[in-house]
Amino acid sequence: MDQQNVTVSLPADLLPQIRHLAVDRGASLARFVAMVLQREGEERGRYAWSLVIPLIT
Repeated sequence: MDQQNVTVSLPADLLPQIRHLAVDRGASLARFVAMVLQREGEERGRYAWSLVIPLIT
C-alpha cells in the first residue's frame, strides 16, 4: 500500500497519552494513528451497511 506523509496537530497534553498507547501496542506513533483511523473507517463502513441491509432485505 502506498503511503503519504501528513501533518497532524494535537493538543500538547494528548500527545504523551497517544505515544504511551502506541508503545503499549508495540507500534510507532504513525503506525498507531494509522491503525486507529483504519479501525474507525471500518466501523463506519459496518454502521453504514447496518442501515442499508434492512432496506434491501
